[in-house]
Amino acid sequence: MVRSSGLYGVAGSAGKGGNFVETMLRLAGEGKPLRVVEDQVSTPSYTLDLAEAIARLVAADPPGGVYHLTNAGECSWFEFARRTFTLCGRAVQLSPTTSAEYKAPAARPPHSVLRNARAAALGLSPLRPWPQALEAYLRAKGHLGR
Repeated sequence: MVRSSGLYGVAGSAGKGGNFVETMLRLAGEGKPLRVVEDQVSTPSYTLDLAEAIARLVAADPPGGVYHLTNAGECSWFEFARRTFTLCGRAVQLSPTTSAEYKAPAARPPHSVLRNARAAALGLSPLRPWPQALEAYLRAKGHLGR
């Protein structure tokens, strides 16, 4: 079994109407001030990188169990949004907020960074750092010059 977190990919999530990156860019396009939670830390993970890592994991024929696979590093959702806007050259009125102030319908853990230790123990190379993965995603979606 593979666990990951903060997924975003070119195909998006039909059930959610897109992904965090696309939602942030859409909201930024509306010109309104944005508030994004700063007290939830995770590892955003690009689905292309995850798919490649899963293929390497399957090829390694590992023993059963749970394997965490995420891009390297960690950030808050606020940091992730800020990096998205910076990479896209978007001037956005962005400010941090707390989970309590945001009042999301579902409670989220403040720290949900997954360690990729079991995959690393098999000799599988780590996934690239999340900032590099985000830039690759933005290029693939046409948000950045090629």
